[in-house]
Amino acid sequence: MNTGPIDLARLIDARELKRSENGPYTFLAFPQDSVGPNGVPTDPEAQEYIAAVQSQGVPVGIWVDTPTDGVAYAFVGPEHIYALRDALDSLRDSGRYPEGYDNQLANRLLGVDEAS
Repeated sequence: MNTGPIDLARLIDARELKRSENGPYTFLAFPQDSVGPNGVPTDPEAQEYIAAVQSQGVPVGIWVDTPTDGVAYAFVGPEHIYALRDALDSLRDSGRYPEGYDNQLANRLLGVDEAS
């Protein structure tokens, strides 16, 4: 299953969700300073994971200006939470990403020691 790069033209904007009563639903955390000039994380593994979710037809966005100091997120809108869940289940069932992959990736990106 080759997904290619993140489709930048299809990224959704967190500002619209922040203005509404429904906020973004995040599925991957990474350092704010790792977001490149194209608006996506510079880490290839993070890019691949976000692109894989996006390739399942789920509208994805990158939220950089977050309330969490130094942390940015990949997110979906509240109306796509179930589609995200189904996409992640499908990617896991395909063998591409094991259970807990997103947590392990976020911990690595954020420099969190999983043993603590």
